[in-house]
Amino acid sequence: MKTDWKNRWQARKNMGLFGAGTWVSLGLAFMLTVFAPLEIYLNNPDEFWYDAGMLLPWCLVYFAVAFGLSEAGFAVLFFLGDRWYDFGVAAYLTVFAGCYIQGNFLVKNLPALDGTELVLADYKSEITVSCVVWILVAAVVLGLCVKLGRERFRKVAGGVSLFVTLMLLLTIGTLFVTTAGYVRKDYLTSVKDNQFEMSRDANFVIFVLDAVDESKLEAVYARHPEYAEQLADFTWYTNVCGGYPCTDCAMPLMLSGEWYENEEPFQDYLHHVYGEGALFEELEQDGYAMSLYDADLQLSERVIGDRYQNMIHTKIYLYQPLLFAKRQMKMVGVKYAPWLLKQFCWFDAHQLWNQRVVDVDEDVFFWEDSLFYEDLQQQPVTYTDEKQFKMIHLEGAHAPFKYDADVNVVYDTDYASCIEASMTVFIEYLNKLKEAGVYDNTVIVMASDHGLNEDPRVMDGRQHPILFVKGANEHHALQTSDAPISHADYLGAYGKLLGGASSDAVFDWKEGDERERRYLFYYIVLRDHMVEYFQTGHASDRSTMHRTGNEFDYQKSN
Repeated sequence: MKTDWKNRWQARKNMGLFGAGTWVSLGLAFMLTVFAPLEIYLNNPDEFWYDAGMLLPWCLVYFAVAFGLSEAGFAVLFFLGDRWYDFGVAAYLTVFAGCYIQGNFLVKNLPALDGTELVLADYKSEITVSCVVWILVAAVVLGLCVKLGRERFRKVAGGVSLFVTLMLLLTIGTLFVTTAGYVRKDYLTSVKDNQFEMSRDANFVIFVLDAVDESKLEAVYARHPEYAEQLADFTWYTNVCGGYPCTDCAMPLMLSGEWYENEEPFQDYLHHVYGEGALFEELEQDGYAMSLYDADLQLSERVIGDRYQNMIHTKIYLYQPLLFAKRQMKMVGVKYAPWLLKQFCWFDAHQLWNQRVVDVDEDVFFWEDSLFYEDLQQQPVTYTDEKQFKMIHLEGAHAPFKYDADVNVVYDTDYASCIEASMTVFIEYLNKLKEAGVYDNTVIVMASDHGLNEDPRVMDGRQHPILFVKGANEHHALQTSDAPISHADYLGAYGKLLGGASSDAVFDWKEGDERERRYLFYYIVLRDHMVEYFQTGHASDRSTMHRTGNEFDYQKSN
């Protein structure tokens, strides 16, 4: 018996470490624990607060664990016999090839990690294709195993695994260089400083409630007749067509009127908007102190400096590293796992922001409606002689739906209740300004960055955001306008509001006008591919949105 085990060990040594098992283990472990999380990050660096330097160590730890366990497993299989060993090689090669195809070619219509729960019934075609591909991969591997024989199959399996691993290594290295992934982030942090500091002279507030859809708000409004009195002095624009389906591009377009078409790194575009944008230049020239209350905004201190009085440089630390690593692997699973297993990998990627810890004593601004509502009730308005501009970006009615109408966190709720909560927060903000005596001299724009489809799991149909506008010293009953407005029109409206125009006179377009409005569609965290539409009808009508044939793809050499 002892001699038999000794002979097997000698045979294994003669094959060179663990042979095919080593290379398929190496390839699968490298792809899923190093390549995949880094590739997701490097292709979408502006979606995440952390940098590659914080992510890479955890990738290496996961790789060491996965590879070590695999090698140990193959050692056991070898000593159990050649058939067991070949079975392990075939199984690993099947998973390796299946995950590679799944994560690189079957990535259309991936479930959004934006808080909307994954329901497999909505992805029947994707599940069918995924199952067929995995069955075919398994059949091909089995066929090779039978046709080639033991020795040739092991050589082919090991050679293919090594080749793909080297290709993945070259790809990730190229991405590091072309995306400057090696550069550490020095982003500014938005803190609550001067959150309710207002001028007795003039103020300008842009209040953004995320993901509030105009059509759904109208349904909520019908159940709340008190809104008409509470929103007096505003003009409600009911026919606004947004520019993008997601916040990252929609917000800068709303503030600048400038489109992003994948012609430059997104961070360059973002810094141009916030560093050189016409709105902020005009505000500075008019003597406004500017504050941006946006938890997700990533602006570099090297570019922006101290332009915004509540944005400060901080050192950033990771909270609960093991949970962070677990979520990274889940994110990999959402992309690389077969569709039937994606439900076990899904999570709300916004939770990653909760793991961001900064080294300052000031209160960091978070976008949760409940936290801002609490501040509204507890913190007083303070006064300054300097005119104030504030952009406040709140959670609004973004998924996951967790608020009741009174802004209590209950989780067992729905989209309409979250819209009601959003309106409760905004109306409380208006009341606070009125009580402080600064409501009349404050220009207020209340908007959303995008709407939401009736089925929140579907990314199209988000082109109908809300817009309410009040000029300085404006008093009248709530009025509505169905003029065809675009997010690209907002910059001109801001200038007119700063010049004293009333809310119903800030756009050139009027009710009854016919107009084509542009909309660039992309899937969340897949911003590098955009498809152009023109809305030729009412903003709420998806049937009048027509593809132009233009598509905008980001080239990694940019």
